[in-house]
Amino acid sequence: MKWARVLEAGLLECGSECRLIVVGETKDGQPFCYEDRFTVQKIGPDTLVAGLAYHTIHPLEKLHHIGFVELSFRHRGMLYYTFVDFVQLESTKQQCVLTLSAPDTVQVGERRSAPRIPLPSRIPITCRIVGVRGEKSPQTVVFHGQMIELSAGGVAFITTARLIEALLLELTFLLPPSSDMLTVTCEVVRVGPFGSDSYRIAAKIVSCPSETADRLQRYCQAAERQQEAGPQSGARSSRSPSSMPNT
Repeated sequence: MKWARVLEAGLLECGSECRLIVVGETKDGQPFCYEDRFTVQKIGPDTLVAGLAYHTIHPLEKLHHIGFVELSFRHRGMLYYTFVDFVQLESTKQQCVLTLSAPDTVQVGERRSAPRIPLPSRIPITCRIVGVRGEKSPQTVVFHGQMIELSAGGVAFITTARLIEALLLELTFLLPPSSDMLTVTCEVVRVGPFGSDSYRIAAKIVSCPSETADRLQRYCQAAERQQEAGPQSGARSSRSPSSMPNT
């Protein structure tokens, strides 16, 4: 949908509520991800100004560099979303105001299937934030994590980076015993605490090369067979010699 149509139809107006997802980096190069409800203060064919009131800590205080910003809003139950370019950030003691360039178009729409296998040991992964809600951004942010679960359709990993749902990630990792790097594109579907300073991230795989998909499928099937055979083999090994069948 064209941005001009959004304005003509009054889908987003001054005083309306919108959501902004801001992805960037802190001064020490760590990922910065923030999502909140903003109020539209000005809107036009070229710019959008959105403000957020706060009472204690400036929510964007640690933001040093902006990678990308996604704007989303709802109208009559429909979700509208798009990337917008950052223009300016102004702050007072009680409010931060973002000036953004208006997009050309917006997307419209709403958007597990395979069981995850607990990994015998954590697998280091390199993570790259490449977009949000299925749309890729030319700007990316890199961080690291440790994969703890894997399936043909998703992954779970631990990281010290605080992420938010709907982020699009590119994950690169080695799957033992192979020495070949695998890369999958995932969307964050759930974020939860893991210890005092880490987060457990669940993400569904939205795209990957067919060869990689086959590798993941074979790995998970083999792991499932091994898990199913484990208790049985353990039970057999606990039998006394006299109870073992003759060979």
